[in-house]
Amino acid sequence: GLEGRTPKDIDFEVYNITKENLIQLLQKYGEVDERGVAFGVIVLQTPNGDEYEFAIPRKDNKTGTGYTGFT
Repeated sequence: GLEGRTPKDIDFEVYNITKENLIQLLQKYGEVDERGVAFGVIVLQTPNGDEYEFAIPRKDNKTGTGYTGFT
């Protein structure tokens, strides 16, 4: 890892697949959890306890102020 540190997790951004198809694919490798539904994050926990985060790109439109002003 950077600066001699071990990363806490591994994140992947996945393109050209629907959320439903990604979940179906990942279920073959372990337990799937949609923890970050608002952000499109799907977490895979493998039988040996490893955890990976998968995200599908999203499009945001700024409609207001602050962190909540998006559609």
